[in-house]
Amino acid sequence: MSSRSLPTDQQVWKQVQTVARKRKDAGKPIRTLSTGVANMIVDVEDAKIWRRSSQSRSQGPSAISRGQVLKAWSAVVEQGWAETKGSTVFVFALLVEALPKLLESRGNAVLLRPTVDYRALARTNTAAARNPKWARDELILALDLYLRSEGCAMAKSDRRILELSRQLGALPVHGDRPDAERFRNANGVYMKLMNFRRFDERFASGGAGLKKGGKAEERVWDDFASEPYKLRAMAEAIVAGHALVSERVDEDEDEYAEGKVLYRLHRRYERSAKLVRDAKRRALAKHGRLACECCDFDFSEVYGALGEGYIEAHHRVPVSQMSGKKKAKVEDLAMVCANCHRMLHRSKPLMSVEALRERVLGRRSKK
Repeated sequence: MSSRSLPTDQQVWKQVQTVARKRKDAGKPIRTLSTGVANMIVDVEDAKIWRRSSQSRSQGPSAISRGQVLKAWSAVVEQGWAETKGSTVFVFALLVEALPKLLESRGNAVLLRPTVDYRALARTNTAAARNPKWARDELILALDLYLRSEGCAMAKSDRRILELSRQLGALPVHGDRPDAERFRNANGVYMKLMNFRRFDERFASGGAGLKKGGKAEERVWDDFASEPYKLRAMAEAIVAGHALVSERVDEDEDEYAEGKVLYRLHRRYERSAKLVRDAKRRALAKHGRLACECCDFDFSEVYGALGEGYIEAHHRVPVSQMSGKKKAKVEDLAMVCANCHRMLHRSKPLMSVEALRERVLGRRSKK
């Protein structure tokens, strides 16, 4: 089996059946991963494999279905790894035995071997290509649901998980979705919720939650887990505002504390020609010049006629705090230089113009 492509579901099931028949004929057990519990194969049917575990000799044989095997296989392919627990322990042991060139086991986890060429895989087997990592917007919505459900594990068929899956599918934050059918499906949403549970002190003693996850989840947890009402407002704003923004990518949006959707809404206000023009007039009337409200930089003083009348506009109010307002007001805009504007956008949590000015002037006074 080539490591440059993944087998079809039918090929996976046939390979698993072959391994099970060989073990049955040889009278050799298949041992579960990490625990080493012996399982004797009793029978191999078209759609089921029957086994008897050494831990339950008093009971009759139990069956695993073709669907269980393929579901476990899909879980590994979808994110590159899967946790083995409960009834899946024996299923994953079978898969590792049947697909040694593609799978390896590490404790309670099964991983796709790193030798798999994912770029070639994306070209030759679109259905198994990996979807993009979760964006901050998506993690904000997922954490919001996790906190509202108080960390309780929900069934993958729960209407709340299905609704979040639908919302994630509608967000304009990923242009490329190699595996559109599985993109943010109910299984993926459920697993992401369980990724958050590993940070939850309420479940620390029980060892619950999926241990493997990304740094992005930890950052979102640290930023918002202690402020559920602020998080709820942000999640509602993302859901309400995503249809108003385009899929055009801005180089700064990945750093924005409230995610890509609210960044794009935020920039819409800042790029309103009439609003910015009125804000500049207001600043000139009040101060007699256009200087940065954070650092006092004046483009005309440095660049002469070239910088005359130039300055950027920063929308002071985070979109999530606009309480349903559809339009920004002139007084919502601050006049800032490009450098300070970038610093305001990349601050987490979002910093006010006044706070950044205090920081800038404070550093100047120490020189």
